[in-house]
This record gives sequence, structure tokens and C-alpha cells, in this order.
Amino acid sequence: MVGKKTVVLTPWSDPEKYKNKWNERNQLLFKLSQNINIKSFTEYGCGPKAPFNQILLQNKYQSAILYDQFVWKGLHNNLVDFNLEFDDLHKSQCGVMSGVFEYIKKDNLSYVLKKLQLSHDFLLYSLSSKIQPQYTKKYKFAQYRKQIADMGSILNQGKLVANKKYNDLFLLKFNK
Repeated sequence: MVGKKTVVLTPWSDPEKYKNKWNERNQLLFKLSQNINIKSFTEYGCGPKAPFNQILLQNKYQSAILYDQFVWKGLHNNLVDFNLEFDDLHKSQCGVMSGVFEYIKKDNLSYVLKKLQLSHDFLLYSLSSKIQPQYTKKYKFAQYRKQIADMGSILNQGKLVANKKYNDLFLLKFNK
């Protein structure tokens, strides 16, 4: 069931909280997609810097469709809050969720995954070893990982280890 109230992620409303250290994770996600002929991407949780989109542009791809829960000055992004009901998403071949799943309430995860599946053939995503407890209420990392993976077939994966935490990185082809 999708929540009725928005989750206020106060640190993420401040552009200064977005660090360049996430560029490495996005670069690794981009590399996972290189063996597949993906032409269009949607970056969710783009923040004010849209790091995955910057990588696309540096590699001469078309700009990604951008979504975040905030409107960012100078960035033409769409609004979406994955902890509320939302309209259908713009279609592209591949959705990108870098550091986003950790903030989705466990009760909303199925709803979000179904909406993503309707809009994309592929999903590039990271999943941190540290799921945010205020959103998951003791829902385990392995449960998130399985629920996402059950939506399709994992085509490629990698790992980023930094500061005693790790991110599993995946390219999933949705079941249709």
C-alpha cells in the first residue's frame, strides 16, 4: 500500500548535501549498461547535479529524462515521490536508481517496481548494504534485493566498496 504522507528527506532538500563521491557509483552503473544497446535512460533521484545524466552527456548519449522529489533550479526535472502514489512515468529503455531504493518504504516497493516495469525494459540500480531503517522497519537488505531481482533477469552486476559500506550494482532486464 502506498503511503498517504510524503517522507521528508530533509538532508536531500539541500543541494550542498549532494557529494561528488557518488560519481564513481554512477560511472560503474553506466559501465554495466555498455554491453547492451540502450539508447534512452531515465535518472530517478537525480538531485541538483544529475550525475548519471552528466556521464551520458560526456559519452555523447542523449540527455536522460530526470526525476526527483524536488524541483532543482537550472535543471528541467519531473517530480516523483516514490513513497506516494504517482502518475505513470515517462517511458525510456532504462531506468536508473542510484542510491534511491534505500529510501523507499517497504510497503511501497512493489508499487514502485511495477510502475518502473511498465516504463522501462531495463533497470540499472545500486543497493546499499545499509538500508535506511526509518523507511524499512526491519525489512532486511536481502528482502529488498530479492524483491527487486524477482522482477526480471540480472544481466550484469558489480560492487563498489567504500568507507566500510558497499553497494551492489545491477543491470536488470524486466520480465514483460
